[in-house]
Amino acid sequence: MTIGIYWVANISILSVEAILLALIMGIYVKTRISSGFRSITSIIVFSGFFLAQVMASIYEYFTMAFIYPSSLAITLLFTNGIGLLAFCALFISLNR
Repeated sequence: MTIGIYWVANISILSVEAILLALIMGIYVKTRISSGFRSITSIIVFSGFFLAQVMASIYEYFTMAFIYPSSLAITLLFTNGIGLLAFCALFISLNR
């Protein structure tokens, strides 16, 4: 059995989010090291939990692809697209 195109798109979007989140965490770590500002540590920990959630979602989508129809994947694709746009906006604003 193969994975449908919509499931692949969902997994791809989440993979891009994971990469962007890892880059954002790198920015936070560099800021924490250079400034010594302790409250950034909580942001790094929160980002780590969020990265774990994204990775778990990738795994769940992969397992769901073999069980559930593509109609569910289309709905999830819309939700993940909004999430990716939010991550892009955050990434652009942090790189300024």
